[in-house]
Amino acid sequence: MDSLENINILIEKLKDEVQRLKMEYVLAKVDASNMTGTTPLSKIAMHVRIRDSGFSIEWRKIVPTKKKNGTMKPLLIGINKGKSDGYDIRILSNESADWERDVTIEFEEKARRLRQMLREATSAKRSMRFAELRQKKIAEYLEKKGSMS
Repeated sequence: MDSLENINILIEKLKDEVQRLKMEYVLAKVDASNMTGTTPLSKIAMHVRIRDSGFSIEWRKIVPTKKKNGTMKPLLIGINKGKSDGYDIRILSNESADWERDVTIEFEEKARRLRQMLREATSAKRSMRFAELRQKKIAEYLEKKGSMS
């Protein structure tokens, strides 16, 4: 049981790390924007979702649209990741504005590492649960067989 608790603690630490990554991304993007000397429009955004069992880190393309009253409203369109731990860097580079490209690539590499760590932790947790359940069933079987003799 100790091992499952340790894995759950690791997953909680990873969630904290994801929150920290999101804040760092926002600050890095502001710094990159300030270096241009203007207020350029961003073309891509990182989206983080924390869940009970883990988290997701996604990239979304920002498409400016106009409302009926004429004001601008950004529309966020998800970028497909596929089944791997990370997004294709070429796609993210193409979707990013010039001033935010380096920040996007840097933070995708960090996000990829966090996604991989979560996948490994949840896989270990699943294996441990299965092993514990199997041990319990074997103990119940042996107890039942011992009481029959």
